Amino acid sequence: MNAYNTLTDQQLTELLRQDDEGAFSFIYDRHWKSIYQACYNRLGDRELSKDIIQDIFTSLWNRRADIGIDNLSAYLHTAVKFQVLRVASRSTRTIFVPTFEQLITQPIDDNNPVEEREILHLLQLFIDALPEKRRIIFNMRYRENKTTAAIAAELGISQKTVLNQLNNAEIALRARLSQILTLSILTTFWLNQKS
Repeated sequence: MNAYNTLTDQQLTELLRQDDEGAFSFIYDRHWKSIYQACYNRLGDRELSKDIIQDIFTSLWNRRADIGIDNLSAYLHTAVKFQVLRVASRSTRTIFVPTFEQLITQPIDDNNPVEEREILHLLQLFIDALPEKRRIIFNMRYRENKTTAAIAAELGISQKTVLNQLNNAEIALRARLSQILTLSILTTFWLNQKS
């Protein structure tokens, strides 16, 4: 039986700080699959996801003496979010642009319901601040689940107008969510460094 099996993440992290390569290997084995899956779910690219995860673990090893980690799993998942945003900000590939439905229906972070509630609250504030016509169209599409044709018929406008209004809302919301997630990641990173 592996001597590291019985150790908590906190104990493994402490051994990592003491240059214990066995602890590092065990951390890798314990968490690789979970953070790879989180990365792949966001990017849909197996090779790129593997490269990102490799970079995260390389950075963890290289910075082992300097980092303060209270929750190793949360730290690694936050690193994934940061790397995915970094890669996405440098790419024009549509693979990195999630559908709007994904943005508003996927949980932000399964490990942090408080963060998710805060982001959903900010999302609601954004929706409330939309121009009236756009807000009505947005709510009809995403809250009432109406088709763009049905919305156009009900409001007496063209389907193209409906699509343009939704597209404008989606572009603005993507930008706002990107700012929120970046701030959230940087805040989490800063708090981890302070502990």
